[in-house]
Amino acid sequence: MTLRNKFARPIEVHVQRGLITESIHFVDAVVVDSKGDVVASFGKSESQLKTEKIFPRSAVKLIQALFMMESGAVEKYSLTKKQITMACASHHGDDLQTGVVRAWHEQLGFSESQLVCGAHWPSDIETQHEMIRNRKQPCRYHNNCSGKHTGMMTGLLANHQPLENYQAWDHPLQQNLRRIFSELSGEDFSQTAWGVDGCGIPNYSMTLPGMARALSAFLLDPAWGKSQGLEISSERQARMRQINEAIVAEPHFISGKNTFGSELIQKLKGRAIVKGGAEGVYAAILPEAGIAFAVKVHDGASRASSVVTAFLMRAFGAMTGAEWVQLSDHTEPRIKNWAGDIVGKIFVPPSQFEVR
Repeated sequence: MTLRNKFARPIEVHVQRGLITESIHFVDAVVVDSKGDVVASFGKSESQLKTEKIFPRSAVKLIQALFMMESGAVEKYSLTKKQITMACASHHGDDLQTGVVRAWHEQLGFSESQLVCGAHWPSDIETQHEMIRNRKQPCRYHNNCSGKHTGMMTGLLANHQPLENYQAWDHPLQQNLRRIFSELSGEDFSQTAWGVDGCGIPNYSMTLPGMARALSAFLLDPAWGKSQGLEISSERQARMRQINEAIVAEPHFISGKNTFGSELIQKLKGRAIVKGGAEGVYAAILPEAGIAFAVKVHDGASRASSVVTAFLMRAFGAMTGAEWVQLSDHTEPRIKNWAGDIVGKIFVPPSQFEVR
């Protein structure tokens, strides 16, 4: 199935109960090739997409991890692929994942109190229930962003920069992150609007095409960015390759068991790296297909973002029909009642698009 090049309307994700569409989520998406050029867009007009900004949330953690990677910390501290993946993760707080963060802190002499991110219960239900049974309270290591924060602290340590107040706008960490985002997106991050993310650090606004363009750099095409007057060094590409390889080697640590991200990366064995974010944002890097894309659900529903991500992957040839079925819990989730009976589904009706 191949979609037409461009659409001036959003993708619709339908929530169907019985034979009736009960709800519809509208989704904007921008697809770019390995050079960073837009090959398809859905939703808003081209002029709107170029000017209207979103918060990319956790979908751009691979880009944020470049600060640690480019500090030389990997070699200096002999960081493992699990640690690199955790620096990009929105983990679910199971014992394996928090164990990596705890050991990392012990290795470098960090303390939990240095993490800006607050404590919350792990998203992994088994771990959460086990903690409740044992009367244990969650700590900052359980925060889904604790790996990202530890990675940022590691980069600061390697650069001999202060760890205190790394969430502040004028901190060297934030200055470096804004520089990296500007270099990869082609957008000016020096004065961009920003808000405080759930984990306590700034989340910088960007356009959906800018987000997709920045992600496409991870496709490692030497010709990336030429049409936009952008450049990427061989050193940066090498660091991106390290990130890609780490996530493919350790997919459990990017999200968690039974999650769309971890299961899809494991199933496709390097043909896809996906990363979700809050408020219906999702990112996909598809090396064999030579494309990357970014999606934003208008109403912020996460139940729609993974479904539309899978739909676009299949539409652009990055997922087979058999793989679609194997991942059906995420690609076309079934709605069940409390008795466990299937009463509906969440899906993208292919009939809404002209295909060829």
